[in-house]
Amino acid sequence: MTMKHIDIFDQVIRISAETFEVDESIVRSNRTSDNIPNWDSFNHFKLIAAIESHFCLEFTTDEILEMLSIEQIVEVIGQKKEVGC
Repeated sequence: MTMKHIDIFDQVIRISAETFEVDESIVRSNRTSDNIPNWDSFNHFKLIAAIESHFCLEFTTDEILEMLSIEQIVEVIGQKKEVGC
């Protein structure tokens, strides 16, 4: 991971933990929708909305559907031309 991806990764971990109401260590060790408590379809959309707001981005439907792990989320954010407000 590049430094940009590491910074994005840390921010996504924090936002995910807040959204799912779990400790950051749980998100860091599990990292997928199948393994993180409270990562259901409703909270997935809450997570996406929080990330879009935090990074000032908008995701396509296809991007939203493929972001089922922390790594996938970081990758999609990293592919966007401009990250940040």
